[in-house]
Amino acid sequence: DLSVAGGGNSTVRGNTIIRGNTVSYRQRSSASVGDSRSSSDTPDGQSEASGESRDPAKSSNPVDPTERSLRELVALSPNPMALFDRDSRYLAVSRSWEKDWAGSSGPLVGRLHAEAHPELSTHIRDAHARVLAGESVTSDGDAVITPDGVARFGRWSAVPWRRAGESEPAGLVVSIEDLSSVHRLEAAIVDREVAATTFFEKAATGIVSIAPNGKVQRWNHAYRKLAGRHAAPTGETIQSLIHPEDLDDIRGVIDLHLEGGGPVSSVRCRHLAADGTTVWVQQSCSTMHDV
Repeated sequence: DLSVAGGGNSTVRGNTIIRGNTVSYRQRSSASVGDSRSSSDTPDGQSEASGESRDPAKSSNPVDPTERSLRELVALSPNPMALFDRDSRYLAVSRSWEKDWAGSSGPLVGRLHAEAHPELSTHIRDAHARVLAGESVTSDGDAVITPDGVARFGRWSAVPWRRAGESEPAGLVVSIEDLSSVHRLEAAIVDREVAATTFFEKAATGIVSIAPNGKVQRWNHAYRKLAGRHAAPTGETIQSLIHPEDLDDIRGVIDLHLEGGGPVSSVRCRHLAADGTTVWVQQSCSTMHDV
């Protein structure tokens, strides 16, 4: 099975070569014996000895150092951050981004941003396009609905990144300041203010709001009807509402509340209507606090 070229006292017996008094053993190759081509001469560039493939693309296009550094920075960030290529495809994400902004849509790396967030607004898509054109874009706050249907709110910034030696942006880096809890609190305050205003205006009992300086801030529909007042106060004070003979008692109660509060108090007194007539009322006083 072996062919040995050369002279001398060498003989071949199977896999054994005998040269004088020296005996050598050769292992039979899995390749066809007699093929003189080296592994580098094979058409597919594979080594017959090792069986490993040499990928020309991997050897000639190593990962850009800038991209490698950004991937590490984003992956280790404690804040929501993501690294995208020019197609807005995820290259790296932080844990907080994947946990709070991706919902249960699965791993993000390798996926398009629009695929992970099909509800992505035109505003966000346009912002990505501006960044890929070389612009840095920020937003004071945008609402995002995650794939799980959870509404989140955040202030974000997006900047282009470039590979070493290149002038064109290779993608963008997006970071988010999660303001969801602040936004929910603000919304709750607004809802509370709306509820308080609705209650104030629609209450069947006349209500008057008086500032610490004694000026009337507002009154509701029921009080306007009771005292024949205008739609809104026009400079009235507590003196212009209360009968002079009852004013000292009422002022004492009001001052007590303005100095730090006190129990809800009720007193019978006379209010002055817009036409000068007197209206007897059972008046209660309590302190109002800002929401």
